[in-house]
Amino acid sequence: MTNTTHWETPKITWINAVPGCGKTMWIVQEFDKKRDCIVTTAIEAAEDLKEKLTNRIRVEATTRVRTMASILVNGFKEQTHNCLLIYEAMMNHFGAIITAALLGEAKELLLIGDINQIPHTNRHNVFLMSYEKPNAVAKISRELL
Repeated sequence: MTNTTHWETPKITWINAVPGCGKTMWIVQEFDKKRDCIVTTAIEAAEDLKEKLTNRIRVEATTRVRTMASILVNGFKEQTHNCLLIYEAMMNHFGAIITAALLGEAKELLLIGDINQIPHTNRHNVFLMSYEKPNAVAKISRELL
């Protein structure tokens, strides 16, 4: 069970990246298998990244690339991940991102995505959500063009 009593808010870095600029290639090159976990929204994106990372990190690709749903339902077997790379961050509710960081005891969140692409949508629309979009909370730190 994750200890939430002494949890510190992770450092948040937002990397805005337009379509076709090489987000996937950048992630594969920058990924550190000792400290990072890549979090995707779609299973297809996770499978694509696992395939591309297999040459670099072999079997560990299966545990170091996860979907957000998998993390929220199953948590982490390894308690601590220094950095969570959130791929296509705009597709996730910001609360889900923070919960994943809490579960992984992450010190850093690297949000990667395009603020002009597919956003998270509130499918239930039961109440007004003010801070569901990551870019409403975190400012752009870097651009990949």
